[in-house]
Amino acid sequence: MGFFKNILVHADGRNECRDLITCAVELAEQQEARLKLVDVVPKAPWPSSALTGNMDRFLDQLTDAKQTRLQQLAAEFQSDTLAVTHRVLQAPTSVAIIREAILGEHDLVIKAVKGAESQRSGFFGTSARRLLRKCPMPLLLVKPDFTGPFSHIVAAVDATSEHERDVALNGEIIQMAKHLCADTAGPHLLHAWSLYGASILKEHMRPEELAEAVEKTEQHAQRCIDQLVAKYHLNEAQELVHLIQGDPINVIPGFVAETNPDLLVMGTVGRSGVAGLLMGNTAEQILESIACSVLAVKPPGFETPIRA
Repeated sequence: MGFFKNILVHADGRNECRDLITCAVELAEQQEARLKLVDVVPKAPWPSSALTGNMDRFLDQLTDAKQTRLQQLAAEFQSDTLAVTHRVLQAPTSVAIIREAILGEHDLVIKAVKGAESQRSGFFGTSARRLLRKCPMPLLLVKPDFTGPFSHIVAAVDATSEHERDVALNGEIIQMAKHLCADTAGPHLLHAWSLYGASILKEHMRPEELAEAVEKTEQHAQRCIDQLVAKYHLNEAQELVHLIQGDPINVIPGFVAETNPDLLVMGTVGRSGVAGLLMGNTAEQILESIACSVLAVKPPGFETPIRA
């Protein structure tokens, strides 16, 4: 049985999305999940609606066209073993997708990394960024032209944190990576470690004391990552477990650039208990610095400001 059972896919009508749907279909079949395709008719901005007398008729025509397209795509990808439904939504893109995901009790949202009409520079477009911040369920942002499977997966964890939220988030990240990984060897596990306050301690400790503190910190990180490997029955092969010294902001993008994974699975940790919780500063900077497909996992207790 799979980890995901009810998948929502943004089949953006402004872009060719057959590769994205192919990837989603393969994943749904692997996970034995249901699949729903959605597209969005955004609300017309006030100047356009006020100055254009036939805007309502235009939006109705656009809705009909998107509905026809989704119906054709659903029929094309549906099979005896996969049910594919579809729906056209009306609202700002990210809001519409989140509302539909909540109402439909979806446990995974899939979207292409960036649309051709995105007005935002960088690897992630505007809607993707908003979903990363506010979507309460796991969000899979797929690199253009990728059709699957996810064979080379990197699960980035905070192995040394004892915070209940981080412990639970580590478990979610690892289990999702395991379920999605098509490589029989399993996913790669990555943890970035460093001596807290090293730059300051360097000025107040003798070199041998500092070296000892660094060594003990590394040994502690090694014990923690070994415990995760054992707890979640991961492959303990040296080439699959990566303990790298440095700040996650630098280590994770560097590792991604060097190894070119199909997918990075990571948490978006921010201030706990705040509705509309922004991504943590570390996650935000990491995502600004990578160029691969990402599965972003929210921490326990996340509250979205979007209401169904």
